[in-house]
Amino acid sequence: MSAASSLSIEDLVGSPDPAWLWDVSRRRIAWGNPAAVSFWGEDSLLDLIELDFDPDDPATLKLDRLATGFDEDAPLTAKLELHLATESRWTVCTCYPSTLDDGRPGLLLSVPSDTSKQLTAFSRFGEMVQEAPLPMVLFGTDGLLLHQNIEADRIFGTRLRRGGLAALLPSDDDALPLIARAVRNGTVSKSLRLKTRHGDRPHRITLRRVHDPETDSQALLGLFRDIGDRRVLEKAADIERTKMQAMLDLVSDFQWRLDKDLTFTRISPGVQSATGVRADAMIGKKWVDIVQSQGLGPSAGLTEALSSNSPWRDEELFWPDTDSNVVHLLLSALPLHDSQGDFAGWNGVARVVTSNDLVEPRSAETAAPLAQTSDPDTLLSSVTDGVLMLDDAGQVIRANAEAEQILGNPQGELLELAFRPPDQPRVRDYIASLKETGFATAYDNGLEVITRGEPGRCLLLVVQPLGSDYAGAAYTAALRDITPAKQVEAELRDALSKATSANTQKSDFLASVAHELRTPLNAIIGFSEIMRDEHYGSLGHEKYLTYAGDIHDSGELLLSLINDLLDLSKVEAGKFEPEFEQVDIASIVDQCVNMVKPSAADERISIRAQIDEHLPGLVADKRSLTQ
Repeated sequence: MSAASSLSIEDLVGSPDPAWLWDVSRRRIAWGNPAAVSFWGEDSLLDLIELDFDPDDPATLKLDRLATGFDEDAPLTAKLELHLATESRWTVCTCYPSTLDDGRPGLLLSVPSDTSKQLTAFSRFGEMVQEAPLPMVLFGTDGLLLHQNIEADRIFGTRLRRGGLAALLPSDDDALPLIARAVRNGTVSKSLRLKTRHGDRPHRITLRRVHDPETDSQALLGLFRDIGDRRVLEKAADIERTKMQAMLDLVSDFQWRLDKDLTFTRISPGVQSATGVRADAMIGKKWVDIVQSQGLGPSAGLTEALSSNSPWRDEELFWPDTDSNVVHLLLSALPLHDSQGDFAGWNGVARVVTSNDLVEPRSAETAAPLAQTSDPDTLLSSVTDGVLMLDDAGQVIRANAEAEQILGNPQGELLELAFRPPDQPRVRDYIASLKETGFATAYDNGLEVITRGEPGRCLLLVVQPLGSDYAGAAYTAALRDITPAKQVEAELRDALSKATSANTQKSDFLASVAHELRTPLNAIIGFSEIMRDEHYGSLGHEKYLTYAGDIHDSGELLLSLINDLLDLSKVEAGKFEPEFEQVDIASIVDQCVNMVKPSAADERISIRAQIDEHLPGLVADKRSLTQ
């Protein structure tokens, strides 16, 4: 084997730093110096060469990529999580391109003596982000994975390990522009559909340029935020806003909003059709200034209402239009409040009172489209949900096709009679409360009811007052079928109940079995202790003494495991606390070997344990370590 770089195997044979040659195609170690044999925890070079490596292990995959990433034989520095004989350890390796004796590609890896210093900063970073609730990933400036926390591994899985950032994006070509912008500008943020374990999901990805302490070079910290649910909610909110705006346009000519200083912050375009004044000419101006500049005539009730903090309706305002006519308006409003509950302004609607004495009749060109859009049957048929129109007594006077499909033919009946008897008083009280206040809150969650038919369908009922008589209607009622959602909810509750019951039965069974085992086991431990200590005379052979001790030790271990079963509830609740103490590794290994040695001998298997006499002490839970 020969190295194609400035560093050769001969240079590393006597090096105190661990060094080994990696066979890229066979994914195994082909050679190592004595320091490498000790580093990997093996007894000889032959044992080191016979080590097996998982082809899907991140370190193995990264070595595959490194083999093709050299630039003019310049060495590369990489951080690898190596699974040694006794532990998994993050290690900084210097990698050199190499060639095996048969011409196949290889990698010559060396672990510098100062690797612990290089890893100190990363260890702090890794500890900080490992438990973060958001996916966090550290990339090299080539887009390859350096580290990912638990949440990122849960969402992206092995995809990141195999292909880095490019493996998540819709196209491999999308990664390079993002990386270039992040390296150049320090940060980049973009919404993209990423490939996850759960399919393609929209994410907000943010890359920030950071300093990687282990390689003393630039790296990219990737933050990923799933925005799929947010977009669904935004879309649903947009649909609801559109429906609400359609309803507001149905019951009013324009809508307006004032802040707590009575300054216009919003006014709908319909104000121009009603008064001749453009909406943008009023935004940012105070109410008193508009009154003076337009020569408005507010009623005393309107002036008083604006100085209060309570809902009000149908207060008169007389507005001269551009044709010297006076438009008679009725204004209604709800108070707005901030997050602290303090008054923040008014949200209101305005409608024109059609009177021949005050308002010029509309032209034929204007009246035709308004008449078309104001037809109640046309409006009802354009709504996808079931919609009903109710009179002041709560009786159905109109229903669209969707509502009739849900309720049958409810026209001419009280709305409450369309539902099961237990729900009828609730519907009646719901409508009565709207009748008393005259307003429905903007965030009314509605009422869940069940239809009278068989099988009953679960509906979400939302009733809104129209504010004025419209084609004989005082209220609109919207119906939405939520039966499938309720069925899923019931199935989930049933599944949870069954799972809880099964878990309880399992715990009871384990506790019962463990209790029954303890009695004979205590007898075995007691008799073996008597035999081991030769209370009634010599056993006659030294091996019998050894076997008696092994029986006693095995019984003690088994008893401790059974005690763990009795504490299973603590383990499941995450409250199990190991008992840490200073343990002698050599004695534990000898104890374990003695336990299995008789069974191994029956199978003609020889077990040998070679333990360094100068091993340091270990702080661990002795029972768990022995197990």
